Amino acid sequence: MTRKKNKFFTFVFSTMFGAGQMYMGFMKQGVSIMALTAILIALGSWTGIGTIFLTLPVLWFYSFFDSINKMTLPDRIFETLEDNYIFLPKQEGIQLKSLIVKYEKAIAITLILLGGIVLCENILDFIAEQASRLNYEGLADFIYSLRWNGSKVLFSIIIILIGFKMIIGKKKELDREEPELVSDIVPIDTAADERQDNDNL
Repeated sequence: MTRKKNKFFTFVFSTMFGAGQMYMGFMKQGVSIMALTAILIALGSWTGIGTIFLTLPVLWFYSFFDSINKMTLPDRIFETLEDNYIFLPKQEGIQLKSLIVKYEKAIAITLILLGGIVLCENILDFIAEQASRLNYEGLADFIYSLRWNGSKVLFSIIIILIGFKMIIGKKKELDREEPELVSDIVPIDTAADERQDNDNL
């Protein structure tokens, strides 16, 4: 059971991503916010896409005001709050291990892509250094430019592919639901209705 702690220190820790939640005992929520912050910073630095950093103020305000709101809750309500991982399904008895098993294929593909990108970048760095030592400055500049912009292009392609995957998946889901809706429609026996009308006459 979580308990309220010193309000001053709660406010101080609330100014840091996820630290306020962790100070009050909501470790899963705090770790979730810190991990997401680290991922966003890593993606922004690695890809060079500055707009990714624009999401950090939103995450900071969420973390800050979530901590402040929890601190101002009455004790009886505060003690009933549950600690769950943010951005993960809140199901009864769900475990992080089961989520990893469920998304094992997606995680494996992501790790392979990240490993391949890091390997390519190291190879390009090595080639660029050798070209620079041999006074092939033009080639070295081209390789450095390819290394820097290649991550941006690849990241953009991945985002586009994910978007297409989501659209295609939604379309298939709608296509599966349409036959079910058609089968649920009860056919109208018009001939029986006409005979009923004639009998009434």
